[in-house]
Order: sequence, then C-alpha cells, then structure tokens
Amino acid sequence: MLNLSVDFSAQSIRIDHVIEVVHNLDSAINKYQQMGFVIKLGSLHANGLKNAHIKLANKSSYELMSIQGEPTDNVAKHYQELIEEHEGGVYICLTGLDTAELIALLSEKEYVYTVIEGALWNYIILDEPTDLRPFFFIDYKKPLPESKKYWNHKNGSKGIQTVYVEGGLQTQKFLTDIDFINLGDYSFKSSTGIIELVRPCKGKRLRLTGVDFDAVNKICIRY
Repeated sequence: MLNLSVDFSAQSIRIDHVIEVVHNLDSAINKYQQMGFVIKLGSLHANGLKNAHIKLANKSSYELMSIQGEPTDNVAKHYQELIEEHEGGVYICLTGLDTAELIALLSEKEYVYTVIEGALWNYIILDEPTDLRPFFFIDYKKPLPESKKYWNHKNGSKGIQTVYVEGGLQTQKFLTDIDFINLGDYSFKSSTGIIELVRPCKGKRLRLTGVDFDAVNKICIRY
C-alpha cells in the first residue's frame, strides 16, 4: 500500500460528479436538504430529464436525475430504464484530462470510446460493455461560472470523500491506466476523492453502491 502522505496536488484526473437516479425529484431534494445540503435546482430539459445539484467547494458535485413525463430521446429513455431497474447511483464522471490527451491514452490502452462534442464541453463515453459501464469523462472547454453560495452546506461538507463502484479486474486496470493512485485494498485516489471497488452483483448492470461526503460528521449514502 502506498503512503497516504503522497502529494496528489499535481494529479490531473479527478472525480467531477456522481449521478443518482430517482423516481421523485422533489422527495430526493427534501432528503438531501434534511441532511444539511444546499440544493441548486436544475431545469426540465426538452427530452424529459429534470435534475438538481449539490455543488461542493472542491469542484466536485452530486447530481440527482429524474424523468418528468415521457422521455423523448435515447438519453432520456436510457435514464428511464435505469430508474425502472432501481433508484440509486449510476454514473461517476471523471475530468482533468483534455480530449486529445484522453483519446491518446484510451487508444494506447485499447479502450473503446465515443467522443460527443458540445459547445461548453466534450463528453467521452466508454463503449466497453463490462466493468467500465459506470464511468464517463467530461472535458470543459472553459471554466464554468459557479456561485459560491451553493458551497455553504449546513453539514460542513466540502467534497465527496469516497465513491463505491461495482467493478473487477478490468476496472482496477482502467483506474491505474488513467493515473488514479492505487492505495491497495481496491481503493484508488484522486485529488477530489477515492473510488473504492466493491464486488458486482451477479447478473445485474454495474452500478454505484454508495457515496461518503466529508461533512462534520461523515454522511454515508448507501443505495
């Protein structure tokens, strides 16, 4: 195991945000407000997706995602399927590498991927159907303005501490390849939190199983 005093300040790759799908967005918002989080309300998108955010001072965030009405495109239909399977964590988004750098790294390691270009950011989605299902990347084209009023949570949380992700040997290799620091015991360190791998549930889509926030009294969410 590596010494935990290692300086991670120069590490590029980091956790950007985590996505939880919920049937009832208002109920989920109330639950997290009761935990002491400030909620930034999202909007109803044209495809039926509706979201809300917990913004954190270390620039990571937590996103609540739901469907209102009928989904009208493949992205929204996919989230509807995830919600119908069961509520809880579905994706962990990583950032810190620009698109060209990430494409070179993924190509070198022979990972299959798709790049989706947008006006403000690029998404890089992994096409592997196995252990890498919960991961995707975002490359911001410019810093997005964010009001610090959303960082002042009553529970004192400044960031995500640990994300628990179902995965196996392929996931371990992948996290090492993209420069997460292997702490041993299936834990991988970034500058904005740790990914801890847990045994997958046999026969089910790989999911996130929990998130810890570094609040005054640590908040543990288990799905």
